[in-house]
Amino acid sequence: MNGRMNGCPDVPPDMPTLSVISGPRPSSADPSRANPSRANPSRANPSRANPSSGDPSGAGPSRASPSPASLFALVIAFGLLLTACGHRPRHPSDPPALPESTATPALTTRDPPPATPAVEPNAIAPDQSERDPRHRPDHRTEGAAERVANPAFERDPLHRLRTILLAPTCDDGPSVERWLVRYRNQRPADRLRAAAPLLALVVEQVDRAGLPGQFALIPLIESDFQPLARGRNGPAGLWQFMPATARGHGLRVDARFDGRLSVLTATEAAIDHLGHLHRTFGDWRLAAMAYNAGEHRVRSALRRPARDASGLPSDLPTITRNYVDKLKALACLITDPVGNGIELPDLSDTVAPKPVLLPEGSFAFADLAEAIGLDVVRLRRLNGGHRHDHIDSDTPRTLLIPGDHPTPPAATLAALAQAPARSHIVNTGDSLWALARRYRVSVEDLRRWNRLPETAILQPGQRLRLAP
Repeated sequence: MNGRMNGCPDVPPDMPTLSVISGPRPSSADPSRANPSRANPSRANPSRANPSSGDPSGAGPSRASPSPASLFALVIAFGLLLTACGHRPRHPSDPPALPESTATPALTTRDPPPATPAVEPNAIAPDQSERDPRHRPDHRTEGAAERVANPAFERDPLHRLRTILLAPTCDDGPSVERWLVRYRNQRPADRLRAAAPLLALVVEQVDRAGLPGQFALIPLIESDFQPLARGRNGPAGLWQFMPATARGHGLRVDARFDGRLSVLTATEAAIDHLGHLHRTFGDWRLAAMAYNAGEHRVRSALRRPARDASGLPSDLPTITRNYVDKLKALACLITDPVGNGIELPDLSDTVAPKPVLLPEGSFAFADLAEAIGLDVVRLRRLNGGHRHDHIDSDTPRTLLIPGDHPTPPAATLAALAQAPARSHIVNTGDSLWALARRYRVSVEDLRRWNRLPETAILQPGQRLRLAP
């Protein structure tokens, strides 16, 4: 055994051997000590025969009881053996030791993993934008330094957006290249300048929720940041929510209030929805697909084997697969405008809309805009969820106003809440009968106060007096 046993070193020549376990060798002059069973035949034990000794009677040599001296020697020998095992020199046949630098590092994550991930870890090919953002030099650290060095940083939504965009893969196939070319030709600087206040609000909400910055570009695809946009087959608002999806995320959609058309409530619901999808799928690309096509459809696609080159489901509708490529293309334009041949505007003077809490009561948009010195069109654009240009007492009380507009005094709002409505801006679908019922006046009075003939047809945008 090459002098090694059970991984222990070669036994030193001066180490006591384990022969001490049998004690002093018995003398042949004392047969009773040499074999007790022979000295006393009645103590013989045939069941302990040693077949290998060739003694058919079973009377083999027996082991004498160790003396105290032999037990002490055994303890000393065993201690020396353990010491040698713990400090043995390296043997030539031992495998090479691993260097300390190759030890497996402890795993760390920014967020705890979801309790029940819907996607297997190896089901989707890793995308550069899905790598741990803490390993990217442009994530947060560089942005935080710029925030300190540049006070205007927080006001420029594009600067802030670049710090939360996961590193885009701009050379990710011909589809992304096609959308890059298309967006370059659609005056991106003008579009972003027009969307700047709402973009600032959305980027702030996405950043606060810790979500990928690509989600802040969804309104640019869905509605071009138009809060009152309506699509075919039912979607509406900045985020183009369907009614059922909106209600599923706590938005009120009824005859008097449509939360999809109110910038603040719709954005809060969208962030909640996208956060749920991102936690469910663990990949912003799958979350974006689910936002476009529906969570159930993406789950079903993941159960099927069809995959594209990046591992994403390839049998989803083309519009859904293009959705991810659009977001990638927009992210590339924003992160590298020079490399993509465009010039983006300086938005350092951008101010996001701010909320104002209204007191209890009802308000007509026309009266409210006049009292706070704001154009009614701008007020309606940010708060389109209040239908018929009227804020009822049981609808949400938070109003959005432009960030650069003075905050109205609480006393002014309180006085306006107690005063009866004095005017109304006609909206699509309004009629004299419906307005008379809402403001508790007669149809005849409305005609008289506004000098309307019986055959008059109300026009959207028309201002009606509600009092003499």
